[in-house]
Amino acid sequence: MNTNQYDTARHLLSIAEEVEKYNDNLGKQDSLSELILTQATHDDILFVCNILEQYSLTVEDILIIAVVFKAYILDADRKVRSLEIVNKIFPEFDRRMEALLSLQSLIRRSILDLRDVSTSFKNISVVVKNQESHYSLTQIIGSSLILQESFLNEVLCEKSESLSLQNQPYSDNREFLEGYFKYISALKELRRWIKIYHDDMIDCSEEIARIRTAKELHNSRLRYSELRFPFTEFAEDESLDENEQNLIMYMLREELDGNDCTLNELLDFLSNDRFEQHQMKFYFEPQSKIISRGLVEMSEGGNLAMHSDEVRLAPDISRRLLCRKPEGDNEQLQLILRGEEMFDVVNPTKTFDDVILAEDIRTKIETAAMRYQVDVDSKLRAWGIDKSPEGLRVGENDEAPLLLLFSGLSGTGKTISAEAFAERLGKKLIVTDISRMLSKWVGDSQKSVHRLFYLFDRIIRRCENPPVLLLNECDQFLSKRDSSNNTSVDRMFHQMQNLFLEGFERIRGVLIATTNLADSIDEAFSRRFHMKLEFPKPGKAERLALWKLHISSSIPQDKNLELEKLASKFELTGGQIALITRNAAIDVAVNNYPLTALKLREFCHMEINSSLTGNRKIIGF
Repeated sequence: MNTNQYDTARHLLSIAEEVEKYNDNLGKQDSLSELILTQATHDDILFVCNILEQYSLTVEDILIIAVVFKAYILDADRKVRSLEIVNKIFPEFDRRMEALLSLQSLIRRSILDLRDVSTSFKNISVVVKNQESHYSLTQIIGSSLILQESFLNEVLCEKSESLSLQNQPYSDNREFLEGYFKYISALKELRRWIKIYHDDMIDCSEEIARIRTAKELHNSRLRYSELRFPFTEFAEDESLDENEQNLIMYMLREELDGNDCTLNELLDFLSNDRFEQHQMKFYFEPQSKIISRGLVEMSEGGNLAMHSDEVRLAPDISRRLLCRKPEGDNEQLQLILRGEEMFDVVNPTKTFDDVILAEDIRTKIETAAMRYQVDVDSKLRAWGIDKSPEGLRVGENDEAPLLLLFSGLSGTGKTISAEAFAERLGKKLIVTDISRMLSKWVGDSQKSVHRLFYLFDRIIRRCENPPVLLLNECDQFLSKRDSSNNTSVDRMFHQMQNLFLEGFERIRGVLIATTNLADSIDEAFSRRFHMKLEFPKPGKAERLALWKLHISSSIPQDKNLELEKLASKFELTGGQIALITRNAAIDVAVNNYPLTALKLREFCHMEINSSLTGNRKIIGF
């Protein structure tokens, strides 16, 4: 030690010796603090006050510290009983409460800590949550005192790792994660240590101090860091509470160490006893934030009664937290939708050249596509026309919301137009329909709707060029609500519709919904679509173009298939024409003769008759 280190320690030991010297000679009416102030230790106390001025110590504080410091330096057990301190420094009975309050204050200021303290599980939870010692006066009376390591280092002019780093910012994401992992390790060790004991009262002060030190060091370095770390942004985006944040970091640490996590292991980490363990199961239920949003994945068929189930972070979340970004949108989509059966991902191959539509409909669709290609959205914001809900966009360059409703009979080109729309924007298409959301289990359908919009929002935020979302056959979702019906099924659909309304209100990116029944759309939904297009049955010119499009020249055929006559006579949709030509081609392949106008008319009559009887699906191969 250098001179300053010797001086501080010497002055504290000198004060402690004065306490010992005068303790036996005090009268019952005398106050030790008053006697010391009139004698040689006045200079010692003044010196310590100046050296440790950041702690704003009182005379009584210094007397207490001096006695504990002497025990720490000279005694083998390095601790002193709290009542011994009280008896030595505050012999007057009416000042005992003041003495206890002084001890409590020094503990809360991270100068002293307790040993041999009996702390209940309930109090442990409070301490861990607040990262601060809140010992009761009863606990202080029954325990011993030691100096906190950080304060002892100040006295000896030494710096621990935490002191040397606490004002240093994290230089990169790896340092940030290592700092957080130290806190997670201390927290896990405390809970593991608690479970070793079978009784309800234990001494855990050392473990709590270690947790507090790790947390304070991490928070201090984070405050000095100018960098924005992936986990911080992730926790804010998902509005994670403290348990959820600790859980995510624990799982990330185990993943980096090559370890699998089980449900039982994670419940142990979050809880101090079996009662808390039962409460913490909420975090792993289907409706919980981390499960419903796909942040954490549980093994297939897992349930809360199966403690051996594997639980892991979603792959795209792990990559995000580790700054290992996917190589492109394809990999990002695969990571987000891994294991999902709700969506089909389509690479658009159809263009507007493949879509046979009336000219006015085609023009309107292409105009909608141009909104993204010429940055119309930024102009609308500048003009004050686009007043999106607060919080809808994270940044100026985020995808603008565009909701399109394509209505019309089956086969009029709604789905292929959606594919061509995505192709024009250079985007993929993800497709779902009502059959993938409905469930016989109570509440599962509503969860599916919630998850639909959450996953799409994650895709929008994570992909450089997010795909277009296509909701096919959404008639039941968007139909007018009948308040007179109050069956369980009606209530379920009303809840799903409310979730859709909320999802449409806050969605970003491009969504296309298709319906066969435009007149049945509820007004509340209709207002939320930026553009509504009705696809009429194709006219004669469009039907002729569709016949020419679907009959490949490679099919063996007569020279004259009388396509103009077919277009004039049969008022078919594009979907029907596609089905007829396919069935006719199969017939040619089976019977090995060329396609004729007569055979095409035959299949046209079959299609019309099947449509009239409502059993169209039974025709065809």
